Formats: sequence, structure tokens, C-alpha cells
Amino acid sequence: QAVGRDQRLFDVWIHEHHSGDRGDRSTLDISIDEIRRADVILALYTGESGSARQGSDLGICHAELLEALARRPEIVALVGIEPITRATEPRDRAFQAYVQSKNLFTPQGVCSYVTLERKIIELLQARVAELATRGARAGRYKLDRGQALDWNRLDLDARRSEMRQALARAVNLAMPNRADAMRLQRVMFNGVALAVQLDAIPAALTNAAARERVGQPFMRDHEQAVELEQMKAPGIVHLIACHRGVTESQALRMLGSPDAMAVASDFGVYALDRIQRVQLLMLAKCSDESSTSLALRRMQEWLAVSGEQAKLVAHAKSRRRILQIIHAEARRPIDDGHTRAAAEPIE
Repeated sequence: QAVGRDQRLFDVWIHEHHSGDRGDRSTLDISIDEIRRADVILALYTGESGSARQGSDLGICHAELLEALARRPEIVALVGIEPITRATEPRDRAFQAYVQSKNLFTPQGVCSYVTLERKIIELLQARVAELATRGARAGRYKLDRGQALDWNRLDLDARRSEMRQALARAVNLAMPNRADAMRLQRVMFNGVALAVQLDAIPAALTNAAARERVGQPFMRDHEQAVELEQMKAPGIVHLIACHRGVTESQALRMLGSPDAMAVASDFGVYALDRIQRVQLLMLAKCSDESSTSLALRRMQEWLAVSGEQAKLVAHAKSRRRILQIIHAEARRPIDDGHTRAAAEPIE
């Protein structure tokens, strides 16, 4: 419905004000329905997890926030109401630990109605602006103008080089030449240093020529084991800019592992080989410098909001240990028995 001068911009739903529903639906069921429909979710946090069903350690406030962050994390905002309740019940302690682990607080909590109203208005303004921006970008990205058109004019090798340079600038690196672009880089993701290999697929992943230019770069990770040790960073994570879209099945084929996982998100696809701990972060629709930076920003937001960053670092540390072993074995001479047999007398 169009918003006019005499129409309200927001329809506010609060479950305490809900008039009721069928007898077979709980308050949580009703709240989850509203979470699905919401454009903005504001959670007022006091530290209390809310009431719980008999025998459950999960309060309703905790359950609603879990559901909101699982379904719509990009539109959830948390406002701390001070003083935060001192946790005495196990479910309150669990709730407070969960909120702290997600780093969801606004910069300052509130302790009065006036401050709360001002904080909510600020959050709504920010969320509406963000939603409008996301909506404007949600349509099909134009490749027939500006830098996107310039990149389209290039051959695959030149476009790949431009994409790698743009990706390097997005992660605050300077790569003046091709040799630098192929080197392992120390990159900060949300305050954590990682060893990152940058690359780019300069056309659709259905294009074999473009796909084969990258191939399976992790197959030679062990050759950088010494450099990885000097860098003193977990690694190696492969960050790949894709000129067009990328699907989970395409990422899994690139990994080539039967026991792998792939997760699609706004930025593209995250893929993990659970055995060798190879990690691919594939950024979709990197058709110019701006879209590359946007995809990287969305990836970093996803890592922070989803809680995957800690797992990403843990897998990278495991990958580092694996590479140390492979590197040592690759340098070890092989005694296959032929030399010794030649020196033995023939009976």
C-alpha cells in the first residue's frame, strides 16, 4: 500500500498487545509468523529470557531472538535497557551469554523512556535507509554502462587481472603487478588476520575457459607453507571474485570433495571441505569495483552476524597444520627399494 501524507509509515506489532489466536497456537508461533512478515525487528533487551515451557531452559524472548536472527538477521536491532537484569536462572544466563556472543548491542544502552524513544527513532531511520538501498540494488545489475561495460570489453585474462586488483583494493591491499596478485596475502577480516589467496573467475562459471583459469588453487597450498609460517596467520582461505553468479553446486564441484558443505548467502557462496579444511569464499556478481566491494562487505557482515567467523578461523588453523605435514612429506625423498635391490647380489 502506498504511503501518503495521512497514512502511517509503520504498523507496529507487539505480542503483548495481540488480541489472541486459535487455541492450538502458542505465543511463540504467533511471534514467528510476525517475524516472517516484518520489515524491521526491534528487540528490547533486559537480560531476562522470558517465560519457558515446563522442563525447558529456553525462554520465549531467547527463542524469538534466535528465530529472528536465523531468518532475518539483517533487519534485527537490539536495544539494551539498563540496568541489565542480573542472571540467576540458568535460562537467563544462557540468554545473556548468547547475546554477548552475537555482539548485538547498540553503542549505548538506555535507561529512560525519552532515551528509548530517541534510540528507536534513530534505529528506524537507519534501517529504512538500509532497506531502501538494498531494494535499489536488488534488481538486475546493469552491465552495459560504466566500469562494468569497460570490464566486459576485456578479454578473459585482462578482466581477471582487473577483478583481482579490485578485490585487493577492497581488502586494503596494493598489488601493482601480476606476481603480487598471485602471492599469499595477510588480510584483516573483522579484526582477525587471515592468510588469503585472492583470485577471480572472469566470466560465468559455466564458461570452462574462465573457470579453468582458476582451477583448484588449493591443490598447491602446501607450496606456501613456509610463507604461511612467516606470516603467522591461520590459513589458507581462498577468496574468489566471480564475474557472474555462483551456486552451491558449482562451488562443490570446484572443491571436488564428496564430503563438503556449501552455503549460499547475499554475498555468494561459502564452501568447506570438511576433511582437508579447504575453504572457498566466492563473491558473486563482481562486475565492477563497486559491486566487488559490496560483495566483500556483505561477506564480512555474514561472517560476523552468523557466527561463522570463529569457525572459519578454526578451520584455517587446522588447514595450516595439514599443510605443514604435506609440505614436509613433499620434501622427503622416497626410497622405493630399487636402489637397494640393485646393490644386492643375485642368488
